[in-house]
Amino acid sequence: MTDIVFISIPKLQTKGPILSITQLKACVKEAGFTSTCYDFNIWLYNKTKDTELGYIWKVLDNTLITEKIKDIEDEYRMYWNEFFEENIKKDNPKIIGITAFSSWTYPNIDIITKEIKKTNPEIKILIGGPAVRDAPPDKSSYGLDNNADYFKNLKDGGLIDDFICGDAEISIVEYLKGNKKYPGINSFNPIEIINQDAVPIPDYEDIDMSVYTDPQYFIRGSRGCVRKCAFCNVPLIWKKFRFRTGERIADEIIYLYEKYNFDKVYLIDSLTNGNQKEFLKLLEYISLYKIESGAKFDIGGQFICREKKQIKPRMFSLMKSAGYNRPTIGIESGSEKVRKELGKYFSNESIEYHLQEMDRVGIKMVPLFFVGFPTETDEDFQETVNILDMFAKYPKVVKRIHMDHPMHVIEGTPVHLNPERYDIEHITNSYIWESKHSNYKKRIERFFIFLDEAIKRNLFDRPTVSDKSYTMINDYYQYDDLDDKVVNIMKGW
Repeated sequence: MTDIVFISIPKLQTKGPILSITQLKACVKEAGFTSTCYDFNIWLYNKTKDTELGYIWKVLDNTLITEKIKDIEDEYRMYWNEFFEENIKKDNPKIIGITAFSSWTYPNIDIITKEIKKTNPEIKILIGGPAVRDAPPDKSSYGLDNNADYFKNLKDGGLIDDFICGDAEISIVEYLKGNKKYPGINSFNPIEIINQDAVPIPDYEDIDMSVYTDPQYFIRGSRGCVRKCAFCNVPLIWKKFRFRTGERIADEIIYLYEKYNFDKVYLIDSLTNGNQKEFLKLLEYISLYKIESGAKFDIGGQFICREKKQIKPRMFSLMKSAGYNRPTIGIESGSEKVRKELGKYFSNESIEYHLQEMDRVGIKMVPLFFVGFPTETDEDFQETVNILDMFAKYPKVVKRIHMDHPMHVIEGTPVHLNPERYDIEHITNSYIWESKHSNYKKRIERFFIFLDEAIKRNLFDRPTVSDKSYTMINDYYQYDDLDDKVVNIMKGW
């Protein structure tokens, strides 16, 4: 009998297993407990991608993360039970630990927990993850998570046995020891782990990386963020920015590389260069290791753009030699005014400096954007469209920009707590809200117009959307007085 089985559930990316399941496996193993970990997300993806359900994995499809999951619930249950029989059953677990990464997992949790309790009531269910807090992680536009007592209600209703809030690397061990009074277990008063270097190296022994679409190993270099952007919920999850030393991160990367011989490793930090001193040390250690060993692998992660005067050209050269070849950078808007209002204080000149330096050393950038920040005017939006020309000047650096959705208002963030400051007049839910400058309809229009302009500059690939998909396109057609230009763009998708 296995002490605990850790599973990740949809809807997540398909490039590698979410870090929590491999990290927690390492923690309980170090403490002398038995465990296995499985990725139901990638299993379901591979089972359905070439079937009639393949549309649920489209970037813009909301089926798995909203009440629309009920349309496929019979098929979903069938697949879950097949997954259980194929994987979990042989482990005969005492406990199944489910990761609730975000509110996107809620519809999946509702189905999976009911199935486990129906077919295997003797197995205890434990839920943890970033979504487990005393306030909902965001207010879904479909109302699924507008419930601060969601996890308590699951427990009281008998669908789960326990939950863990906050950093779980220590609390999971205490839980397995039977200490349910440890802070964060069935309560919302967790203890943050200050010494991040004490967390063991993730254990990937149970993972078949060949089943992923772009296999990469995930590790963590820090928790939290040095910024407090008005739209972001990271400070709600992690109150303080806590980081590991560059040497420790490098040692972990080297250990995993020598064990698994991977091509890619990805730092899941909010910002890999949040602590510039340790970031440079990491780059130096990895660069030296590669010179001495001949190792070849890429490092990825999220990266903050800073003012030109704060960064020396040497950093970009080290990024190249270390293999940090494709940082993801939150540009968000082409308007300096909007960026300042949302909490990012770098100029367009500094953005171009990064592009120039990355072009010089031969690395790429993935710029992140969203449209519809509450204070964004028509003029601000046009500046965001215009800045695409800057990125188009550096085709060796920027292959594609990235945008998944317009601005949404997350519960507990500055824009939600202080709506008047950001010109917000009414909030129905995270997507449907009105400010002095836009409403949901206009933000949908800006979203499609911006991406169409990116397509024209060869900075975005035109996606395809199934007729079965539940997307913003469906939402837009509910309005009157539709913009013909936007309708034509949608038809092209």
